[in-house]
Amino acid sequence: MSSYIISELAREDLIKIWEFIAEDNQAAADKVIGSIQEKFEMLSCYPKWDMFVET
Repeated sequence: MSSYIISELAREDLIKIWEFIAEDNQAAADKVIGSIQEKFEMLSCYPKWDMFVET
């Protein structure tokens, strides 16, 4: 497992995203933030991941 650091500004943005979605659906907010965190982990493991995506 690789590690990554989330800046304070990014952390604040994630909180705002969670709060906005949670106004209507707290479970959905948890799911969205969890999905974003999974992408952070994947990118920390495979930093050149975007090089494999066809456009």
